[in-house]
Amino acid sequence: MYSIGEFAKKIGVSIQTLRDWDKSGKLKPAYRSKGNHRYYSEDQLNEFLDKKIIFDSNSSKDELVSHIVRIIHLLDIKDKIIKELEK
Repeated sequence: MYSIGEFAKKIGVSIQTLRDWDKSGKLKPAYRSKGNHRYYSEDQLNEFLDKKIIFDSNSSKDELVSHIVRIIHLLDIKDKIIKELEK
């Protein structure tokens, strides 16, 4: 599980964006603690990163940053797979 701060950093958006998405229903946390802290799952991270990338002139800064983060994440996975295959 990822805290809201960890999850925001991994997908390249602000904590406030995640709060807004929660309120609007766009992305609900997988779990809320007794203290009402939001937590997100590995499955949610993968689902978010697997979404189709669409670049257009109307993309917000947060959207563009999240696309870049996704590309970096996918490249990291590719490198790990290659290293495993080379063993």
